[in-house]
Amino acid sequence: QTGGNITLNINSSGSVVISFDGGSTTYATIYGDQLNNNGIISRVTKLNNGIRTTRTDNGERIDYYANGNINNGNTNNGDAQVPRWALGTFYARNPQTGGNITMTINSNGTVVISFDGGSTTYATIYKDQLTNNGVISKVTKTNNGIRTTRLDNGERIDYRSQ
Repeated sequence: QTGGNITLNINSSGSVVISFDGGSTTYATIYGDQLNNNGIISRVTKLNNGIRTTRTDNGERIDYYANGNINNGNTNNGDAQVPRWALGTFYARNPQTGGNITMTINSNGTVVISFDGGSTTYATIYKDQLTNNGVISKVTKTNNGIRTTRLDNGERIDYRSQ
C-alpha cells in the first residue's frame, strides 16, 4: 500500500514481529500455515528464497525474501525439538477459575489448550518454552505429567497425563 519495506521476523515459538519503514511495529502469531495479525488471517506458503503471505479475506499477497538468516525448517527432522516427555494430552485445574484445562502438545510444536467453558486457545512450544499469546512458560517433567511455570510471575500449573 505504501511501497515501503516490511520486515517479518518469525520466531520458532510462533510469535511474529512485523516492522514497517515508518518505524511502527505490530505483533502477530503463526500457527501451522496461518498468520494471525490482529484478526487478519493470511496463509503462508514457501517461495524459493522466502515466503508469501496471502490474506484469506481479500487475496492480498506480500512476498518476503530471506536475508540469509534462515534455517529452512531443519530443526530435528522438521519438528520443533519438543521433548518426548512433553508430547501428548495433559489435564489440569485452572488456577483462576478452578475449571478443567486440557492441553495437547504435538511434535511439530503446536499446542491446543481447551477450557471447561468451551473456549480454546492455540500456543506453541519450542524445546522447553511454551508461548501462549505472548506469555512464556518453562515446561518441566513431573512424575505423572508436566509442569508449566510462567516466566513473568512464577505461576505454576501441574498437568497430569491420563
